[in-house]
Amino acid sequence: MEFIKVGRPTNAVMVFIATLIGGILSGAPLRNLILAPLSSSLISMGAQAINDFVDWKIDVKRGKTRVKEKETALKASEIFFTTGLFVAFMLSSEHVAVAFFAALLSILYALFVQRWKVIGNIVVSSLVALSFIYGALPNVTPEVVMLSVISFFANWAREIAKDIEDEKMDLGYKVSLVHILGKYPALLISKTLLLISTLLLLIYVYISVIHNNIGYLLLLPAVVYLIPSIKDDESRLQRRIKHAMIYVLAVVMGLKLWTLWKY
Repeated sequence: MEFIKVGRPTNAVMVFIATLIGGILSGAPLRNLILAPLSSSLISMGAQAINDFVDWKIDVKRGKTRVKEKETALKASEIFFTTGLFVAFMLSSEHVAVAFFAALLSILYALFVQRWKVIGNIVVSSLVALSFIYGALPNVTPEVVMLSVISFFANWAREIAKDIEDEKMDLGYKVSLVHILGKYPALLISKTLLLISTLLLLIYVYISVIHNNIGYLLLLPAVVYLIPSIKDDESRLQRRIKHAMIYVLAVVMGLKLWTLWKY
């Protein structure tokens, strides 16, 4: 159980879905729709596990450790990374290159700059956004890129909000944006990034609708749901972003699956 827990299966499922959506949007063959999401979710689990390995002593002191022995996290990361890369080899050279880059970036961050969460926010958000691109390879469409960029800004906003929540717990162990600028400037930056993501989502809906994809109007409730975030504290903000992201992923995947079934 610890072995799976250290890989954050919930996060892996989100990465799986994002990769699957990228594949569906690009018209990827069934083989890619199965293997690419599997590969990306395994790489994601490897990244989480290597983070827990490096942070083990800190997590023990804070009572947040997911494993009793740090070697369990290391072994889990090795298996997840190796399996994820192996699956990538079954796809294409492009998939191998992206998977290797994601794994290497995760390892380098964990080993050398994991204390700097302000950098980690960008790394994590980039890797999540890359999931859409990974699923679409080798035929990355403008729609996939758009969703990837929307995802990047939304995740970045959420990571900062989560760091504000953990401000006291991280003090002395990690350096996040809230430690550098203070709570309110950090919260303002988080909400600004969310605003950028929301505006891009509106543009995405508009472009889809003018191309006769009326179903994309179903994404508007996510925009309405995000509007009150301007008054949210960090806890409500990060939860609101998470709920909106899940809704957007579900709607986009549902619309594409409906289109495939219809035709």
